[in-house]
Amino acid sequence: MNMKPIQSPSSNSTPRYNLAINPPYQINYRAKRAGKHITATKRRITFQFGFSSAENIAAGRTEADCRGEEHEVVLIWSHITGKRQLYMDGREFHHSKAARGNTRFEHSWSITGNHVLKIIANGTPPMGEAARAMHRQFDLELDGMSFFSFCKIYELGTTASAGSAATGGAALSRRERNDDYAAAALPALTYSYRGAAYDARDDNDYEEEDVQESPMPVVTVPPPGSLLTSSTVNHP
Repeated sequence: MNMKPIQSPSSNSTPRYNLAINPPYQINYRAKRAGKHITATKRRITFQFGFSSAENIAAGRTEADCRGEEHEVVLIWSHITGKRQLYMDGREFHHSKAARGNTRFEHSWSITGNHVLKIIANGTPPMGEAARAMHRQFDLELDGMSFFSFCKIYELGTTASAGSAATGGAALSRRERNDDYAAAALPALTYSYRGAAYDARDDNDYEEEDVQESPMPVVTVPPPGSLLTSSTVNHP
């Protein structure tokens, strides 16, 4: 299926989604150990998500036919140097450095439509109460909603889609079905941004325990950085 790029709203203040009409959806997620010599010393975290098409949902379409504007957020985090780099749709917009041994990173930024994204990263998986509360080692929040509560592609345009993001979504054990839609429905584009020094050969190595084994799909994205607001880019 070939998708045409979604036209940008006429105003930067126009909301990108409405939970009751066109909720956000998740495409894919990957957390990779990416150190050159000691793999655990660097992480590359990738989130792919989209804002579903209100027009197609209103027309009665469902599932992959409701896919809309899609984006990719990448965090490159070195535990040795403390360097953190954030990219959105191929554009680096945040670059910072923490003390050696820092085990947590959080950063929030505004995007067009008056929305706020926040990435949360922990050096180790959550334990105890945090683990029981379903807190994840890595997460991306949109206006306070976890990426993992976004609608699945197979829910778009169905009665389940309106409440999925607000109520936590379908069971995680059903993720495989969403993965199938993500891989099958995407056009054969060549662009997919993974961060600095990305090597496709790394895809077969060093997978995190909670990450799927299938290759990351290519997403339909707007021009680099087009969703970022003018005040977002941060270079010390």
